[in-house]
Amino acid sequence: MLTWCVGAEVNRVRTRAPYSIIFPTVSNAILQFAFVICLLFTIGNVDTVTNTNTNLPMIEVCYLATKSVAATNIFIVAIFFIILIATFNTFASVSRLTWAFARDHGLPFSRTFSQVSERKLVRDITTYEFPPRFIPSLGCLLTA
Repeated sequence: MLTWCVGAEVNRVRTRAPYSIIFPTVSNAILQFAFVICLLFTIGNVDTVTNTNTNLPMIEVCYLATKSVAATNIFIVAIFFIILIATFNTFASVSRLTWAFARDHGLPFSRTFSQVSERKLVRDITTYEFPPRFIPSLGCLLTA
C-alpha cells in the first residue's frame, strides 16, 4: 500500500519507491548505531546514570560527558527538537495513509476520512484530526 501511495505521485516508481523506503532505513540504522557507540563510551558510571534525580538518564549522561549544565541543556534541547520534528513528520505520514486507506474504502467511516475540499482541493481536517486521537488511545490499549 505504501508503494502505491508513493507511486501515485512519483515518476519511475519501480526504482524510486524502494530506494525511498530502504535508504532512510539503512541511514537511520547507521546513525543510531553510531549514537549508541558514542553513548556507551560516555556513559561513565552506570549506577550514577540509572539512579539520577531527574529520572531521565540521558540528562545525566550528557552532564557526565560535558560537566556543564549549559552544554547539557543544549544537547537535551537538540534531542527534543529532533523528536518534535519527527513527531510532525509521523503525523503527516499517518494522515496521508489514513486518507489513502479511506479513499480505497479500507477504513470504517471511509466517507468521512476521504473527503476532499472542492474549494481548496486538499483533504478535509478530519484526516488530520484522526491520528493524534487514535494513536494515543491505541497506546493506552497496549499498556493496559
